[in-house]
Amino acid sequence: MAKKTVKTKTKDRLQTEAELLNAAEKIFSKFGFKGATTRLIAKEANFNPALINRYFNGKYGLLIALIENKSKRAHNPDYPDQETLQEEIKSYAEFFFDNMTEDINLFKIVIGQFMVDAKFLKRFRNLINTVCENTQIEYRLERFIKSGQLRDKTHIEEIVNSVENMAFGTVISEIIVRDRPRLEARNEFSKFLHDYVQIFKP
Repeated sequence: MAKKTVKTKTKDRLQTEAELLNAAEKIFSKFGFKGATTRLIAKEANFNPALINRYFNGKYGLLIALIENKSKRAHNPDYPDQETLQEEIKSYAEFFFDNMTEDINLFKIVIGQFMVDAKFLKRFRNLINTVCENTQIEYRLERFIKSGQLRDKTHIEEIVNSVENMAFGTVISEIIVRDRPRLEARNEFSKFLHDYVQIFKP
């Protein structure tokens, strides 16, 4: 009986955390990081504000947890395996881009925190280094070494980093600065990758 109780409590906590994170994303996107309060977030999720401090150590921890969840999802694609290296990189790039831009207001908030909060940026760097280890996209790309479409394993990290850096750059320069429509920027990004992939072929 004790095991069932512990299991139920764990499940309840995970569910509560998920609901708080969903509420936090809505409130951050609407009011910004400074304007959002734990009281507003808790009210949106219909929970006691004390749970935010207990589970996330405040709204700062909530934002970090949100980024962690989004980063894990972005680095572990759920689309079908592609037959060619070019198709795989294009699919991953579009998948990563879509995850990053599904809530552009939240993206802006995170970028803004990077600019004004060195402590936040340091925590983000540590988080990304951890999240990016042994991800699904790396295993997917390793298939193309065996099939002869990719030269060697050293290029996998370079490919992933390049795709992600280009995606970040496209979002900031095209969507945020130039105010281009999301789909238009995404299509332009995909076209560029078509030629970029060629440099990694044997």
